[in-house]
Amino acid sequence: MVKAIRVHELGGPQPRVHDFLCHCIHRTNPDKVLKWEEVEIGEPKEGEVRVKKKAIGVNFIDVYFRKGLYYKADTMPFSPGMEACGVVTAVGPGVTDRRVGDLVAYVGTPMGSYAEEQILPENKVVPVPPSIDPIVAASVLLKGMTAQVKPGHTVLVHAAAGGVGSLLCQWANALGATVIGTVSTKEKTAQAKDDGCHHVIVYTKEDFVARVTEITSDNGVDVVYDSVGKDTFQGSLACLKTRGYMVSFGQASGAIDPVPLSALAANSLFLTRPALFQYTAARDKLLEVAGEVFANVASGVLRVRVNHKYPLSHAAQAHADLENRKTSGSAKQWQLGEAGQYNSRMTLFVIISCMMAAIGGVIFGYDIGISGGVTSMEPFLKKFFPEVNIKMKSDTKISNYCKFDSELWTSFTSSLYISGLVASLFASLVTRAYGRKPSILAGGAAFLASSALNGAAMNIYMLILGHLLLGVGIGFGNQAVPLYLSEMAPPKYRGAINNGFQFSFGIGVLSANLINYGSEKIKGGWVWRISLAMAAVPASMLTPGALFLPETPNSLIQHNADHQTAKQMLQRIRGVDDVQAELVDLIKANHISKNIKHPFKKILERKYRPQLVMAIAIPFFQQVTGINVISAVEPGQMVLVHAAGGVGFHLCQWTNAIGATVIGTVSTQEKPAQAKEDGCHHVIIYEEEDFVARVKEITFNNGVDVVYDGVGKVTFEGSLAALKTRGHMVSLGSHHVSQIRFPYK
Repeated sequence: MVKAIRVHELGGPQPRVHDFLCHCIHRTNPDKVLKWEEVEIGEPKEGEVRVKKKAIGVNFIDVYFRKGLYYKADTMPFSPGMEACGVVTAVGPGVTDRRVGDLVAYVGTPMGSYAEEQILPENKVVPVPPSIDPIVAASVLLKGMTAQVKPGHTVLVHAAAGGVGSLLCQWANALGATVIGTVSTKEKTAQAKDDGCHHVIVYTKEDFVARVTEITSDNGVDVVYDSVGKDTFQGSLACLKTRGYMVSFGQASGAIDPVPLSALAANSLFLTRPALFQYTAARDKLLEVAGEVFANVASGVLRVRVNHKYPLSHAAQAHADLENRKTSGSAKQWQLGEAGQYNSRMTLFVIISCMMAAIGGVIFGYDIGISGGVTSMEPFLKKFFPEVNIKMKSDTKISNYCKFDSELWTSFTSSLYISGLVASLFASLVTRAYGRKPSILAGGAAFLASSALNGAAMNIYMLILGHLLLGVGIGFGNQAVPLYLSEMAPPKYRGAINNGFQFSFGIGVLSANLINYGSEKIKGGWVWRISLAMAAVPASMLTPGALFLPETPNSLIQHNADHQTAKQMLQRIRGVDDVQAELVDLIKANHISKNIKHPFKKILERKYRPQLVMAIAIPFFQQVTGINVISAVEPGQMVLVHAAGGVGFHLCQWTNAIGATVIGTVSTQEKPAQAKEDGCHHVIIYEEEDFVARVKEITFNNGVDVVYDGVGKVTFEGSLAALKTRGHMVSLGSHHVSQIRFPYK
């Protein structure tokens, strides 16, 4: 069922709109003319298409049908309207020229454009070029087809500020004609001139025949285009030169009285009353004329004025304004199906699917967090990196800037990121070719294999191979999971659900640090195996879970020409039956995407540069500014905060709340009490004590995980010395002003 405006009895005009559902026509009650109701349109049959309207044109001919001027008794009730633009939502058997998602326009018969959706013959719709806005397409087609002028003429256009009049003036001017326009009010004069009129006459206040005679030096005009009708017809004939053309295409002021042939014979005048249907009856002629109209719009010869817009349910108001001369410019539009206004609700099916997919974020966070803890475990170093372990214990002259130098250790750490980078590039190809679900499954399988290899590693080669597989899992998971979450989420909740990946990442990091912290308390040389093998727990949930995950509607549309499957999935995840608007937009987006032959080249174009720059700059500066390091404190860690006041005041409270052991330094004896109140477990007066020695004493010579230094020169060297292996040094400022230099060796 769709909503439509229908006429049950002839009548009108209707001067105002009522906000109730049904508007019924009665001759005796002009306030109730048009009925806003639900109608059944069914599915397209052979040679037909179903079109969901984006914009509908309003023309004076609609008023004629409503009043009964063009009424046929066997068409009651009927929906008026002869011009619209929309998207094809379904095609019937045998349709080859149009497909779902095409943007099309139509004009003429069958009547009935005043509806949200409509079944139309395939040969009555014309494709709309991508450069033409749907509102423009629904404004220009009918008017443009009736606006045929020739260069070199002197042309009189009545109602020059109206829909057809506006286009006639522009077109005639572009062809080189001298254009005389008439308007009903002084306020419309400026628009008529802007549209190309060389002379403008307010025909309700001056004798337009006398003015035309004056302007043409008593020669008259070659052509008159008259849509007004009764009020201007006789005067229009008087304005014509010998063998001039009178083109009557409307009767806004009333029906024209019968015209005796003698009225034409005196000056050998030609009178024509063209019908729109002659332009749309033959398919080839329809395409030719529509193509010419759209080409003139695209080239700028025609500028379409859409000065008035109404909701479809307010059709009565549009008709009243049209009849009362309250409008100007092109046809008034009723916009339907605006982007983003989709029917949807949050469903349990979506929540469960997204929670399962988001486990990929947990694994990513866990594996990133676990590496740092494992590489600081002495049993792990003894087994795989004994040289580093011996050097760290025996060499007392290790530089604070470079505590060890091991390519093998570096290979273990960096292998994760290298393989992740390469895998993410291949993952995008797999996701595009086979869908989101296979990529998530591949990532989960790689996670499982890596956790098994790492947990059972007997030598450095097994360890690095496991880390390489871990990078493959991260590459596939990070590429597919956020995309899956975005496509499954209802539009209005998309941002929140997509952030679920980042939330899951945080859970993974927290879990890794808790497990590392607990593992260090276990005696024996195998504790590191627990940390590495525990990645199998979330991986064993993701991998089999991915087998049961549904594919996203976007992916189904990409890989299946039968869009019914995608529609059914969309109905299931949105929890509503009416998903046509979103389905059409997804199909159209997929069609556009497939037509882009060089996407990476396309994204470098000027119009996409702002988005490209931000997509690169945000993660880049997130790393370069050190925000990830600043927020790297985790439960159980030891933190040294210099100048435990100001920024230090907040850092002490924050790190204490997280669960870290906080060591604070202050400059004077008056400040320790405040520092302790702010969460410091230990306070050192760094101007009176050797804070490095005190830190070593407090940490049993292990050092701290993180130093936040807002002092500068006085504390910098000591801060580096206070760090444990793979510790983080965060320099926040230079209270003791000087230039800090790093020696590179």
